[in-house]
Amino acid sequence: MMRIIQNMGWVIWGLILLVSSPVLEGKIYSNRYTYVLKIRTPSETEGLHGWRILYKGDMLVPHGNLTKLTEKQCVFSFSIVVTPEVHCTRKTALSSLRHIELEPHEPVRYFDLSLTFSNGSCSWDIVELAAAQIPRILPHHAIIFLYDPALVVSLEAPYKTVYSLETAYEGGHCNFEMPTIVLRGSQAELEHALIHSQHALTKVWSLHRSSPCIMQVIDGIHCAVNVT
Repeated sequence: MMRIIQNMGWVIWGLILLVSSPVLEGKIYSNRYTYVLKIRTPSETEGLHGWRILYKGDMLVPHGNLTKLTEKQCVFSFSIVVTPEVHCTRKTALSSLRHIELEPHEPVRYFDLSLTFSNGSCSWDIVELAAAQIPRILPHHAIIFLYDPALVVSLEAPYKTVYSLETAYEGGHCNFEMPTIVLRGSQAELEHALIHSQHALTKVWSLHRSSPCIMQVIDGIHCAVNVT
């Protein structure tokens, strides 16, 4: 008798999930959004890989000159921050809050990105901040590219993509191409900057290995919390 009741419970639970799952055009909408970030190097350079890119306190895994980040909800704003080094503030006796901050004497280029929709297509608005406008504490949505900003030519926006927020895509998974980071420089210059970024990341990770710095938003303030 108990087994029958248990099986009926599973059936009812399955029906609830089926009814509550939004279905558009016969496909279940699962709210998975992937953002693809590309890095373009000069055509005469080769063998460059292992870019160090951070997002929400984690290192993104690059595949050649391409890296991806996935969100459960559509994100309309990012910041791309290019700088050789960052640091994570230490936990103190007064506060367990940590912040990922810019190094005060390191060069930086800071781009705000906004995803906009118009006439059935989406595109990115790109605004580079002046030095006086750049925040010292990096926001929750910052994509941190550990690299020499002097070797960055620009952010190149992709072509407009036809897309509808009201459409369910195959598997409920939507891809957005982000602006491409265009680099310049010789093979030696690019390799030197890449090696420096690897050392910079190792320094940050070794300093906070026991309690990683995970970016979160608390009370509307962009900060990082110590996760144990």
